[in-house]
Amino acid sequence: MTYFDQLEPASFGGIAFPYSELKVTCGVRSYEHEYPHQDRMALEKLGRRAYKVHVMVMFQAMINNPKWSDLFEVRLPKLREMWEKSTTADFHIPHIGDLPMMCGEWSEDLSARNRSGCRVEMDYVEDVPDAFNFVKTVQLTPHSFAQQTVLLGAEFNKLPHKVALFDAITMAAASILAIKDQIDLYGNLLLSKIIGLTSLLHMADQQVKELNDPMNYELLAAFRDFCDAVVQLHQDILQLGISQAEYVVPMEMTVAAIADTVYHDSRQAVDIMRLNAFEDPMAIPAATKVKYYKYAV
Repeated sequence: MTYFDQLEPASFGGIAFPYSELKVTCGVRSYEHEYPHQDRMALEKLGRRAYKVHVMVMFQAMINNPKWSDLFEVRLPKLREMWEKSTTADFHIPHIGDLPMMCGEWSEDLSARNRSGCRVEMDYVEDVPDAFNFVKTVQLTPHSFAQQTVLLGAEFNKLPHKVALFDAITMAAASILAIKDQIDLYGNLLLSKIIGLTSLLHMADQQVKELNDPMNYELLAAFRDFCDAVVQLHQDILQLGISQAEYVVPMEMTVAAIADTVYHDSRQAVDIMRLNAFEDPMAIPAATKVKYYKYAV
């Protein structure tokens, strides 16, 4: 008996099947940071990609083995029903374990040389429905950030002239909404963008005279609603498990050394620099209070 004969067979949604081929692919996401006059580059690690599984199965009828006697008549129709409904269920990979997956594509090939079944190829992809909590937070709430962005942009367009700060606010809001296609980036990058947008809103509130003109009452109302949406978005994202913490520098340190201390990865120094204004990131004085993102486990 071989090693794989001792393992549980591959299955989807509790329906097992004997495969002739099974290929698992995965990887990690990263962003390359390159700096002038510096050898090599810094890789920002952005998390694991989704697992994907390509599997080939011969669904045969009239199999003598009682373990697979209903493979073609019963199990294939049940599987097809789940595929058509975009069902997410546990896919058991014999040498890895269970992963929540959905079958995104499949093919059923019939051949005149095989009159008792068909060859089926399936492509499964890992699915984590909870990841869409962020998209729901940004886009689907009654007074959502996305909705308020549109309304504020419409008021900006009514002005007879462009205001540079308003353009910057629009671009910052758009960059936050763009993350809906990159759910894995919703952590430190999103919080950094929200903090930057908040700073722009504060500047506009203090400096833009159009917001103090009674004739622009609709603009002011949209601006206030947008500010409220940004605050709510910030609070909602923090509830997803990301919060800020503070590290007191015990001695003069570089920002890379601080990142290595709090994240155990000096390459995340860029995250700390997004949150703090250092006079010299290569020599941060002792007793400096450094903000950083603390991730919930």
